[in-house]
Amino acid sequence: MSQGQIKTWAMYASLENADHICTDISAWMTELNLSRHVFSLELLAREALNNAIIHGSQMDPAKKIYAELLCDENILQLKIRDEGPGFNWRGTLQKDMVADNKENGRGLKLYQLYADQVEFNEIGNQVILTRSIKD
Repeated sequence: MSQGQIKTWAMYASLENADHICTDISAWMTELNLSRHVFSLELLAREALNNAIIHGSQMDPAKKIYAELLCDENILQLKIRDEGPGFNWRGTLQKDMVADNKENGRGLKLYQLYADQVEFNEIGNQVILTRSIKD
């Protein structure tokens, strides 16, 4: 794999487009001989994209979602951003982990389980998920 390869997407906010991005991510990672990370990265991407579409964009097909995947020899870094107003990620992170039977709030738990680092921009409409790929 070459160092620092980046793939980007900009699409209208729809769950169908989230599927397209996840399919592209899986194919690209397989191409880069990183298929052992496909499950984890696709899970992170799907959760972040669904949050951007459902919560950030309020399912408004006129709004766009943006995704960027950086692959280098040490990490996979996934950035997902929407055109919504953001959310209070600081307050949400301070709360206890959500119960497994709740319908909302599992995204942060998944991020913490499958990413080595989770960051949000100031207003909370972008998440950056970083995963180490060193053996």
